[in-house]
Amino acid sequence: MKRISLGKPAAGAILILAAALPPAFAATDAVDGAPRGHAGTACRSFTQPQMAQIGAAMQAVLESERKSLQMPSLGVALFDCAGTVWAGAAGYSDKSRRVPAGADTVFRAGSVTDVLTVLAMLRLADRGVLDLDVPVQRYLPDFAPQNRFPAEITLRLLAAHRAGLVDQPAAGSYFAASSPDLASAVRSLNDTRVLAAPGTVTAYSRAGIAVIGRVLEAVTGKSYAALMRDELFVPARMASSAVWPADSIRPLAYAEMTSYDAPRTAAPAIDPGLQPDLGSTTTLRDLASLGTALLAGGRAPGGEPIVSARALGQMEGAKPAPDRGGGRTLGFIRSDLQGHALDGAAGAVYGFTSNFDLLPADGIGAVAYDTLDFGSSARRVAEYALRTALAVRDGKALPGSPTSRPLTTDEAVPLAGEYRHAGSTVMIRWVDGEAFIETPRLAGRLRRGASGYVMDDYTVPLRLEIEPHGRWVEADGTRYARAAARKPVPPAAEIAGLIGDYGWDHASIRAFERDGSLFVRIDGFAYDPMTRVAADTWQLPASGPFYPGERLEFSRDAHGLGTGVTWHGLAFPRRNIIIDPPAGKLSEAGLALLRQRALAGSPPVETEPHRAADLVAIRTIDPSVKLDVRYATSRNLLGFPVYSKSAAYLQRPAAEALARADKKLHAQGFGIVVFDAYRPWFVTKMFWDGTPDAAHDFVADPSAGSRHNRGEAVDISLVDLATGDEVTMTGGYDEFSPRSYPRYDGGTSEQRWRRDVLRTALESERFSVYQFEWWHFDYADWKSYGLLNTEFSKLPP
Repeated sequence: MKRISLGKPAAGAILILAAALPPAFAATDAVDGAPRGHAGTACRSFTQPQMAQIGAAMQAVLESERKSLQMPSLGVALFDCAGTVWAGAAGYSDKSRRVPAGADTVFRAGSVTDVLTVLAMLRLADRGVLDLDVPVQRYLPDFAPQNRFPAEITLRLLAAHRAGLVDQPAAGSYFAASSPDLASAVRSLNDTRVLAAPGTVTAYSRAGIAVIGRVLEAVTGKSYAALMRDELFVPARMASSAVWPADSIRPLAYAEMTSYDAPRTAAPAIDPGLQPDLGSTTTLRDLASLGTALLAGGRAPGGEPIVSARALGQMEGAKPAPDRGGGRTLGFIRSDLQGHALDGAAGAVYGFTSNFDLLPADGIGAVAYDTLDFGSSARRVAEYALRTALAVRDGKALPGSPTSRPLTTDEAVPLAGEYRHAGSTVMIRWVDGEAFIETPRLAGRLRRGASGYVMDDYTVPLRLEIEPHGRWVEADGTRYARAAARKPVPPAAEIAGLIGDYGWDHASIRAFERDGSLFVRIDGFAYDPMTRVAADTWQLPASGPFYPGERLEFSRDAHGLGTGVTWHGLAFPRRNIIIDPPAGKLSEAGLALLRQRALAGSPPVETEPHRAADLVAIRTIDPSVKLDVRYATSRNLLGFPVYSKSAAYLQRPAAEALARADKKLHAQGFGIVVFDAYRPWFVTKMFWDGTPDAAHDFVADPSAGSRHNRGEAVDISLVDLATGDEVTMTGGYDEFSPRSYPRYDGGTSEQRWRRDVLRTALESERFSVYQFEWWHFDYADWKSYGLLNTEFSKLPP
């Protein structure tokens, strides 16, 4: 997702590189068969034993990082001003796991492309073709965003992300699946307003970099793709790089989209517009070649000038503007790494994350990529490569592995619960053997890093500290104290109708209620509270980390239900996120054939010994339990009855545990309603055969059998004892949608609270929730019982 090109804290501008080169050192080693060192350039060099030591450490970290986060592949290259020191990868570049990833694996660079665009701009400025400090209208007379401020927008301000533009234009935005030309994308900015006076606020703008690209086209008469080839790729020897994924000389590496509350999916092959910001495809070898040139005073390995001293000086003259975590200049963010000035850029786009980092005063740099949408591994392995290089160079101990680990049960359970500061909350959950944390800004897996607790799912950093006994949580500098969970109040009417998902599979906006406020989740990870400014116009925080000060306009139907959101001039329609089940679509003959085939089959053979079955009707153990057995009616995913009677059975220990949980819920004003429990194997096969492939996450594979088939799983919800009515959860029973996931963060606080009440009571009696269904709970000893295929008519009342 993502669209947010977060330049990670990194130091500087390309312009400081020449001035910051280290003293002369000999460079005589060779890597990949190519001589290390440039003609007339003496650089610090690593010896062959040192490079081998670096390579062994890096390969180990790549493997641990990939395995820990289960990503398809990731890689890193370390270079100095004489050439590549080490390059390698872990994992596979294809989904079939037949092609190992390596230094020539092609990946999407995301907003690391900014660096390339800025370099091309500086080359033209060096030749006198461009002036960085004149109004952009000199080159683009029709560039006219609504600017109520006296200051003009210049190329320098655009490159430093201080022009005050919105993040994206309506045409060619990250969210659009179409790819208009740059002229159309830039022209669409005329329908936007300048958010802040040019030169006063640093806020990332992909649109601003797109304007630079359009200026380069206008002054050269070339397409952006052609000028990047001529101005950068050829002279920098980036033979495997392109500005359109479709133009890549080799297939892109397989990558995956991820989200806090949903399973992973293959990254879409979408070419959005805004090529100057996020369009490039490249390799570790190509970016290392460019980095080598920058560290060598702007010259390629053969001596060809990439950026002149004058161009570097142009960048050096730009003072870094204050920015979160560092100072943004032109192309990079300036920060610190162990007391060393770091210049870095980061990008993320549709399954790929990348980092391009330089330590100019030390003459070394690193480039890394990973294949998990907006992942954090690229940042970690790039920084680890630099720290390792410094340690080896200086004869010090190697740094410890940066890979975090999951929390154990003993570590996580004392932390689980609600934490509160004023009217804002943080939640820590222990779900299906993993710890998760939800803050007002980010949500993800809670893990242990080298220096404490971390939430490292995303490139976006979250400063986190937790008292080990769960007394308090400190997130982004705000301390939240442990508090007893309380029933949230329903959302205000002005919020309730807007709750929902808008957009498309590849890019969406989720509106939800949290702590009494309307929040939006953009790109699957970025949370922000909204402030109502007029009718159904809502504004993101002016000081927020994502899209500061931008506005979203909702539309509603006659009943007050949100029908869409307009942002950047792009309309996001309300999504129907339910995968349509086959209910009511099968003919009577088709239904009969489905049952006939299922009854003709047999459960998989199990050779291990099992405990004798002892199925009991749940209501004989707990008469207070309400039954709503959907599969004995037509109100189910197949649209016809599959059980011969309305009954629910469990193995006796599970039924007794369910009764104890029900009693605990009574104390909170709730009871249990059972939708399903024991399920004959042939019914599982009917569900599988009658369900579309896209919904198979929600049904069990009959080749393995189901825990329902063992009488050790139960599908339930809550009943309000005061009214006798079933409560509303984030989604409905057997709903094939993300709302069914136990960590789905949409809906209302009250709905999520009810879901937690149910889960907590069941977990206290040794049940665990299924990762795709908030209503499905498995009993702890399910492995003790074998698969059963007994029809209900043969079971006792």
